[in-house]
Amino acid sequence: MRRRAAILAAGLTVVALLVLGAGLGAYNGYLAMTWDSSVTTITDPDLAAQLGEPTETASSGESSAVDILIIGGEHTQNDTGAADGRGLDAGLVMLAHIPADRSGVQLVSIPEDASVSVPGGGQDTINAAVSLGPPMAVRAVSNLLGTGIDHVVLVDLAMLDAVAELLGGIEVESTVAFESAGHSFTSGPNLLDSSSALAFFSGDRTLSPQRFLNRQEFIRAAGSQLVSTGHLSDPLKITAAIRQVSPYLSVDSGFDASTLVGLSSQLRAIGEDDIDFITLPTAHGEATVDDGGRLRADTYDVEELKRSIAADSVGDFAAEVTVRPR
Repeated sequence: MRRRAAILAAGLTVVALLVLGAGLGAYNGYLAMTWDSSVTTITDPDLAAQLGEPTETASSGESSAVDILIIGGEHTQNDTGAADGRGLDAGLVMLAHIPADRSGVQLVSIPEDASVSVPGGGQDTINAAVSLGPPMAVRAVSNLLGTGIDHVVLVDLAMLDAVAELLGGIEVESTVAFESAGHSFTSGPNLLDSSSALAFFSGDRTLSPQRFLNRQEFIRAAGSQLVSTGHLSDPLKITAAIRQVSPYLSVDSGFDASTLVGLSSQLRAIGEDDIDFITLPTAHGEATVDDGGRLRADTYDVEELKRSIAADSVGDFAAEVTVRPR
């Protein structure tokens, strides 16, 4: 049986957003108001000016592709509760590409150490760009991938532990044993609780490729459990989920409950096989000392990725890089 759009975990965004967006669509009104009042809105006018136009025209009703920049870190809001993202140490940078035909979702993970062109600052890491605030992060990712950004979501990664608590634990698989933040994880199944979910997701920085695999596994497992435990179908559980995760999220002013419900309804027919995970292609997969420890992008593959985004064929690119010998 194909799973609904609830498991299309566009990183943490879709676990926390599109999963719940489907529920918002089914039980709107009160839940939509709860969502809009609980998430933090990023009010930076510079950011609003950079983001794309609405993804559906009122006259034609035709949808276009949607690109959502997801940035995760700790303490995404300042002491006053406002979300400016400045000074953020990114633990997650991901582009969620939703094609115009809504046939799936492609998730492009960008390593925090990836070298990017920072407007006015030359070459630096994507993490350095993110630390300058969402507008600079949007410019850097747009330059890197050659695409406009429609929405931005900041995720306080403490949300991961909250999701594990909500679900009563998350069972994940790891192909290697590793330690992270004082926790030991085995090769094979691991049951994450509210104290270890973030540690598993953050991973061992010396195992860069494995870190991305573990993140993808966490996203898949959390999304599937949100569905299997009734957090999409049970109104009380949907309400609990929204209340649990929304305080950890900051979104641009255009990403309200109405937009979320619209995307979720358009993606309702897709299944788990329609979700593709891609890691930004880098040269040899290693940081270079001469480049200040920055990961250099694989020029050929990144240009191919940029062309596929422009042509709205990222799914084809994902299939190609999955089977291409390296």
